Amino acid sequence: ELKNKGYNLTIQVFDSEYDTSRIKEIILDTNFQKSNLVIGPVYSKNIKFIRNFTRTKGIPMITPADIPRQALFRYTNLYKSSPSRATQSLALANFIKSHYLDHHQVILIANKEDKNSIAYASIFKNTLNDSIYINDSINKNDSIIPLFLKRGDKFYSVSKLLNRKDTNLFIVAASDLPFLTYVFNKTIELSNSQSYYKSNFSIIGFEELYKMNTIDVLYKDKFNLKFV
Repeated sequence: ELKNKGYNLTIQVFDSEYDTSRIKEIILDTNFQKSNLVIGPVYSKNIKFIRNFTRTKGIPMITPADIPRQALFRYTNLYKSSPSRATQSLALANFIKSHYLDHHQVILIANKEDKNSIAYASIFKNTLNDSIYINDSINKNDSIIPLFLKRGDKFYSVSKLLNRKDTNLFIVAASDLPFLTYVFNKTIELSNSQSYYKSNFSIIGFEELYKMNTIDVLYKDKFNLKFV
């Protein structure tokens, strides 16, 4: 498509064979050494070899692997094709702050058995909260406290925060499917209960919410599912 637009491109494909010794051979390849842009490697364990080479040569490198943000440190030529979940959590908090504080009861849920989920919830909380003083806030939602749950827990701590008039917006700061399924099933129970069947529920989180096939798509639509 780019060539049809007039770009002069030559694409070389190198197979790492999931082998670090093969990666070292590729780096020594004459054609590879002439690269103007490197996309890959697919496997994260090979990235450190290629990023050292591209930094030395000043070649931009784009990785499709889900590497942590720390891997970019000191490698100004290295780019991620998709942001880390930590970055997504920060962006989501800013988005919620700009669009969803009015007429929404924001409830932040994290998996207390997953340290990553706890970290994502902390990033979201710190970004959304406008003050270290929880009670000085004008807006009811700008000083949020995460609810740390595990699969099998009752949803009492969640149901206590529900609002029958505003939309109950669940921010799910987790990516593991068992926990996401648990949150969805509990939300379904609440939405079908006598107390809240007329209430509105919405769920926002990571892409895994949309991908998971353990929940019927009708419920995903019902809860106005969104992901970063």
